[in-house]
Amino acid sequence: MFSVRQKREIANKIQLILRETNHPELPQGEIQFLLHVEGSSPTSWADIKNNGAVSNPSVNPWNEAQDYQNMDYKLNIQSIFDSIDGEMNGFGGAGELSTFVRLKGCQLQCNYCDTKYSQSSEPENWMFIDEIIQQIHFPKVTITGGEPLLQKKGVEELCSGLVYGKSCFISVETNGTIQPTFFLDRIRYVVDFKLPSSGMIKHMKSIVFASLRAIDVIKFVISDEEDYKYAKMLIQEHPSWIAKKVMSPTVNFEGYSFEELSEEGIPSTIMDWPRQLAEMMIKDKVDAQLSLQLHKILWPGTKEER
Repeated sequence: MFSVRQKREIANKIQLILRETNHPELPQGEIQFLLHVEGSSPTSWADIKNNGAVSNPSVNPWNEAQDYQNMDYKLNIQSIFDSIDGEMNGFGGAGELSTFVRLKGCQLQCNYCDTKYSQSSEPENWMFIDEIIQQIHFPKVTITGGEPLLQKKGVEELCSGLVYGKSCFISVETNGTIQPTFFLDRIRYVVDFKLPSSGMIKHMKSIVFASLRAIDVIKFVISDEEDYKYAKMLIQEHPSWIAKKVMSPTVNFEGYSFEELSEEGIPSTIMDWPRQLAEMMIKDKVDAQLSLQLHKILWPGTKEER
């Protein structure tokens, strides 16, 4: 009766409707359900599970790979490159080999942004979904920006193609202003809560963080003690935010070149703030994980995509 895409869309809408009821007996995270739909004939029916799974392919003969290779969708791409996940990714964590898909365009201008070159959507560089998938070299993919969810439908199509066409695991890094609505077991959302030092705290939306699953990640970029206290307060006051929490200290290599840091090493003073943050977290027994940006430590001060 329904194509695979249609089943996924129906399942996601039902998931959101159930979440919005706030029923006390519903579990935290992904809600399990099974919807049986009768068609106009005895042989026409469909089962739609919480993940949109196809229960009987002989009744629903659409080919998954074809269904998700929608060539009509394009994404405005900044760059595609191979590296390591530098911090918490919702799966194995820092150090996992990953292909990065960086999208153009962001509606925020954080004070500490380290990818300002991707804030503008210009000059445009549109690529079809299949063109992007051909450049994926690892089973782990990180979709970042910019702000990926500004191109939400295209990102969902890319995720579908990667999951069903290549069996990839995907982290989507997003800035806390747009609610994710496309949930699959192989997708993790890593969502920033912008703290006072970012200058963007007024744009944060509580519903975004409340909608996340236990397998997703809420990331706090911590620049100073004010940020730390604010993040700690948020964790204490929002027990319904069930996603994993991480605190990521800013590491400032301004004034140093990659060549200088490679030859002379990273000055110990640069790590003073991360060390201080770790000590505060230990003292306060904060329900969060410290997450250093490993790629910045391995390639400090580099201008290349890492």
